[in-house]
Amino acid sequence: MLSKTALSKMTGILLLGGVVTLSGCSLFIPPAPAPVAQPVQPVQPEPVRTSAPLPKPELQHSSGPVSPELSMCIKELDSLKTISPKDYSQMVSAFREISQINGLYRQLERTASPDTLKLLKMTVEAKTKVLCAQVRYYSVLSIENTLEKVNGL
Repeated sequence: MLSKTALSKMTGILLLGGVVTLSGCSLFIPPAPAPVAQPVQPVQPEPVRTSAPLPKPELQHSSGPVSPELSMCIKELDSLKTISPKDYSQMVSAFREISQINGLYRQLERTASPDTLKLLKMTVEAKTKVLCAQVRYYSVLSIENTLEKVNGL
């Protein structure tokens, strides 16, 4: 049987892993491809289409590396669990919200319009950046409070 602390830590890691898997994709910056010279071929006219296929948004899936910013955010959240459990649980709830939005994105990925998908993707990216900023803020405040208590002894 796992202790409450170990179970809490494992739950936090699983939630963060899910968020990283789903929303970390938007924070990965792929390296620029090397230019490749292509032989010149005659251009043939393409038949006119009456309906164009919908473009799929480019997303880096969980197989890609996690950005340094998101990795730091995860480490700070993990430390927040120790220094301020109240703030930690609040941040985990916010990660769940992002995860739900990302789940909605995955459900609508094949049926929604490109504009809808773009809005959902921007929402996930923005909320993730704001959440990481909040995690940093709460971490700094908690550490300052701890240092004040130690200095006051």
